[in-house]
Amino acid sequence: MIVFALDPGTRETGWVVYDSERVCILAHGFDDNETLLLAIRNGLLSKADEMVCEKLEGFGISVGEETMETIWWSGRFGEAWRKPPGVRVGRKTVKLHLCGTTSARDSHVDEALRCRFGVTKKHPGILKGLGKHERAALSVALTHADRSHKEGLDGV
Repeated sequence: MIVFALDPGTRETGWVVYDSERVCILAHGFDDNETLLLAIRNGLLSKADEMVCEKLEGFGISVGEETMETIWWSGRFGEAWRKPPGVRVGRKTVKLHLCGTTSARDSHVDEALRCRFGVTKKHPGILKGLGKHERAALSVALTHADRSHKEGLDGV
């Protein structure tokens, strides 16, 4: 499965196109939201089977303008996707899936990615060139791909 995954932001969004069968990243970037929205609308990311976006979740506290703006962009990206509806995966689900706990920090998720792919600072492998937001998008892609694969196996 080829997954186009997003870590949405207020002005810029990190994204990856991850091939779960070949275990490789086909493309990645950290782009201005308007630019990415046009790319999605124009089908430039059409080789992906599914779009997965990190879902913003409530934490029991009031949220500010930046959170509201990110939610706005998340919805716009979902509407621009021309294939079956995009999937949303919450950060808590990502943390639980990759780290075994919802209280994990971003540094723990990054460590889980390094362990999963056996990368080191000297040998960055699949993570080479990925910035913070692109790694967050990759963690969303992995969580979705793993869970989809497991559900497929369970349904057999």
